[in-house]
Amino acid sequence: MVGAVIRNAAKKNVANHFGYKMKLAVDAHPKINHGQKTHADSGKLVGHGTHANFLDPSSTSSYVYKERNLNPEAQKIYNQDGDSFGQWLYENAEEHLPWSMLSYESFKQKVNLSDDKLIGAVFCAENYEAAGHRDNDRSEFAVGFVFEIGLVKEGYFIYPEYGVAIKMTSNSIWCWQTQAVHGTAKLDLSEGGVRYTSAITLTEKTAKAIEKEAGIEN
Repeated sequence: MVGAVIRNAAKKNVANHFGYKMKLAVDAHPKINHGQKTHADSGKLVGHGTHANFLDPSSTSSYVYKERNLNPEAQKIYNQDGDSFGQWLYENAEEHLPWSMLSYESFKQKVNLSDDKLIGAVFCAENYEAAGHRDNDRSEFAVGFVFEIGLVKEGYFIYPEYGVAIKMTSNSIWCWQTQAVHGTAKLDLSEGGVRYTSAITLTEKTAKAIEKEAGIEN
């Protein structure tokens, strides 16, 4: 029910390579404002990739960057970094946590999406904490990666319904059921460390927008 955790998921140089791409995504995108919150949270959360258009939920658009007038070459680099990180995480999940990817593969087939195209968005966060909640996602599982710069203490990932608390460590990949209540314990940042986390998941709003663009009605 609570998925799995893979410790030391990649060689150190690989983890650093993709960890700093996460950091770049957090630095490059503006913070997501939830509007009417479904759960309390703190820290910075950003999105990279495709989401349901805020003004027209029947279509999709891409998350913007802080600098609205980026030159084409800079935007290309940002896009490549975010896309390559998301693809790396997706491929790791397919290899090591294959059951967590079944709902994504089913959706890809439904909307005739090519294998090399990411579904929806990659969410990246800095020192993110969230109270217990369920996500309104189409995907059965979300898959995440943890990368830390310096020392971060505590910061458990919690499933209160099952009485489970997972100690999160740098260079770990883990998955969780989106419809199970989950949250995080308060981070101890007293040693000056920074925790970056990421997640690939398909929100219900984005799934519906992709289906409508593909001419599929539920």
